[in-house]
Amino acid sequence: MRGFDFSHKLQKKNYMRKIKPIMIMIISVIIFSCEKENLEIPQENGTPNGSALLLKGGDDPSAEDPLETMLQWTSFAAMEALFDNPETRLEFKAALDANNRVDVSDLLGSSSTTLNFKERWMEVMYTHIWWELNPGHPNGAKPKIPVVQNPPPPIGCFPEPCDEVQLYLDFFVSEITINNCIELYMPSDLDYSGNLKLTSTAHPLTTDLANEGFDIKMVLIGGDDSGGGTPYRVINNVERINDVYVIAHGNVIVARPFRPDVTVIGVPIGPCAYPSYPADFTLFLN
Repeated sequence: MRGFDFSHKLQKKNYMRKIKPIMIMIISVIIFSCEKENLEIPQENGTPNGSALLLKGGDDPSAEDPLETMLQWTSFAAMEALFDNPETRLEFKAALDANNRVDVSDLLGSSSTTLNFKERWMEVMYTHIWWELNPGHPNGAKPKIPVVQNPPPPIGCFPEPCDEVQLYLDFFVSEITINNCIELYMPSDLDYSGNLKLTSTAHPLTTDLANEGFDIKMVLIGGDDSGGGTPYRVINNVERINDVYVIAHGNVIVARPFRPDVTVIGVPIGPCAYPSYPADFTLFLN
């Protein structure tokens, strides 16, 4: 029988005694790091169902809901598309139901029949995304969270080169027409006569009855007391849009989620159930 090497056992014991404190310290650091990461990852509760949109950069995820960002951009681009295009206005009006609502997928989806509106809306969004990818181009007021902070998945393209702007746009459109249920709603009929001003906003996704938004109008620049000047289209931030604002100004376009009539024992189910959001989206500016 071969004898047991006690010197080897002693060396191993001394070695384990030396590295044990180091191992404990390493394990503690790993545990702390995992806990820290878990604290920093935003919870999925309250985010759009089926959505890959995440806030990035230095923005506080609790300060801006990804779904509200989509809503703001959807109504914002609709406001621009309707401002100076008679054809888009006619199509948009024809698409509204008796309650001044229209499903965004009917406007922008693959089976859309509002082709002029869809084309103009796409042009608006394409331009804003291009500006975001090419800083230094003035484009006035706009929603706080850029579309390009919500990148599409790395799908690649062939042949290269890709149209990066179009990738972002296609991804965004799929989010608002397929992965979520969003509608545009007008608290009052849109009136394009006179000194036109349109306003866009979004449901705040809380029980608040007001939210921020934007307005667009024409102003004369370079004139004097005797008149003249050049008309320019100007977009401004509006800090508070509520029922009083609607009554005073009219022409408000609201983007809000909706729940399809798919329920089990009266409880909404499916990708647009939105269980973490208010029970009735229609109360906002109704």
